Amino acid sequence: MRIRPFVAALLVGLLPTPVRAAEVIELQPLVIRGARPQLPDAPQDVTRVGREALRATGAHDLSQLLDVLPSFSVRRMGALGQLSTATLRGSLGEGILVLKDGVKLNSPVLGGVDLSTISLVGVEEVQILKGAASGLYGSEAVGGVIHLKTAKTPQSRLEAGLGSWGQRYLQLETGLAQETSAVTVGVRQTLADNDYPYYYRDAEAARLNSGLNGLDVSLGARQTWGYDTLNVALSLTNQDKGIPGPVNYPSPLAHQHDLDMLGSVSWSQWFQDGPHQTTSLSHRRSSLQYTDPGAVFGPGSDTLLDSTDLQTTAEWELGPHLVTWGGGASVDGLTSTSLGPQSRTVLTTFAHETWYATEALSLFGDLRLDHHSTFGFNASPRIGANYRLSDRQRLWTSVGQSYRAPTFNDLYWPSSSQSAGNPSLLPEHTNGAELGAEAYLTEWFLVESSLFLNQGTNTIMWLPDAQGAWRPQNIGQTESRGIDFKATCHAGEALTLEGGGTWLTAVDRAVSGATAGKALLYRPDWVLRASATYRPLPPWSVGLAWDYTGQRYTTAQNTESLPPFALWSAQLAYDLTGKDRLLLKGDNLTNTYYQLQPYYPMPGRTFLASWAHTF
Repeated sequence: MRIRPFVAALLVGLLPTPVRAAEVIELQPLVIRGARPQLPDAPQDVTRVGREALRATGAHDLSQLLDVLPSFSVRRMGALGQLSTATLRGSLGEGILVLKDGVKLNSPVLGGVDLSTISLVGVEEVQILKGAASGLYGSEAVGGVIHLKTAKTPQSRLEAGLGSWGQRYLQLETGLAQETSAVTVGVRQTLADNDYPYYYRDAEAARLNSGLNGLDVSLGARQTWGYDTLNVALSLTNQDKGIPGPVNYPSPLAHQHDLDMLGSVSWSQWFQDGPHQTTSLSHRRSSLQYTDPGAVFGPGSDTLLDSTDLQTTAEWELGPHLVTWGGGASVDGLTSTSLGPQSRTVLTTFAHETWYATEALSLFGDLRLDHHSTFGFNASPRIGANYRLSDRQRLWTSVGQSYRAPTFNDLYWPSSSQSAGNPSLLPEHTNGAELGAEAYLTEWFLVESSLFLNQGTNTIMWLPDAQGAWRPQNIGQTESRGIDFKATCHAGEALTLEGGGTWLTAVDRAVSGATAGKALLYRPDWVLRASATYRPLPPWSVGLAWDYTGQRYTTAQNTESLPPFALWSAQLAYDLTGKDRLLLKGDNLTNTYYQLQPYYPMPGRTFLASWAHTF
């Protein structure tokens, strides 16, 4: 069966289960420095960050990577290892789906993902789809999807780093590969004191009890027999860290232990002149132990979550049509000292068709049905179109519906004078539309832009009730609209300029009440990033970046907010040999005082030096 390169690229970006990564990589167009990459085929904004680009950022977890990408606003509770979530197109972390080789990482307890616990060890590529995608991926895919792809081809590399506030790390990635099989291994140990200074009430103090001791392990194996491929992946993240709490109510004795273990096996088969099927089975065990001997409301809590997921997909190329069908089942079981024993089951089936109507026009359609053991059936349709004006220009549009189911915390949080869950919550639904364009104005100048509109119904938000206790509520109508934009210019072989960001307005569309017409919490009105990379001589590379985050309201009535801030960062790289590379990074060079969460000050000027050797 002949597989078109653009069909293979589309499958990599849109399928919710692991695909035959080694073969897809062979089919994709080769991209080399100085060559213009092909435009993507999906009817939405798609970004792919490959292995070399990942290493160039110096990021070791997903929160650090999203920090350097336009349009994302990362909300972090402090330094390295502290709770981190993201905002994208008006959706908070609960509305951004994170996958690893097709396995959902979003917690049914929290809804979102603590990005600081998502290691990049063993990751070969990160794919980002902006915009609603529940038609393919189900719940949480409201603002977008982040998909981590682990390496199927090994590369031996040793890396070590030392930085401010006691940060140090050691990372090793290696493996073996033959014609039909491969084994990959990755290990990283990260330590940090995070005792940076901050100011509160005109006095300087050190951020105590914020240390991190983290271990990340990634294992992978691939075996191919003719048209069959078996992939096995195992990963472990183990973190011990202090939880300092807000500076107005610190917790100097609080401690947290996170342990996350994920195992998956997938089998892919290509039939001669027939369909391609992939079946995967995964299991994830996550535990969180929180202790605080000095707490007023209790000494801590233990949470243990087991999630099992079975998925299968099959796709056929029938003339100008690419048809995909999928189905699956997932089971989540929770044991918690706070929430008690809880469980849920979700059964899924979906269908997707791409019709290549002409050489220029592609039409897309998705329909997904989910049956939730608590909320019953939910349908997520989407249609879209992609039109290529030329090989340098394209337009795309899509409309569809996405949803998010309430979390265990939303439903079952124990009642107290401070907070309570709401067992009567309904899933929130979002109708989304997008119109985008991208074009190479010259051979080396790419511009991209997309307009988006999301209108939510029964949006879930935690708000204080009449007695002052915080409870989740379906607030009725919300609207998020804005524009994403990005420009990339290769000014000769030595200089690369990039800029982009998002303008956003996200409001409560209720017709009455105290929050009617008010901006939604923690959504910045502007997120901007501009960067320049200069390579004056072959062994040297210099980078400079500027990031801006706009105002974020912290109360539903918009009476309080976090002010805008801008940060400067830089990095200097030197290739000692073809196999050794030195990197010096500096963040927050102007030592700006800022907060991403009230009463959680962020570190000031920070440096990190690293050395990497490729075997």
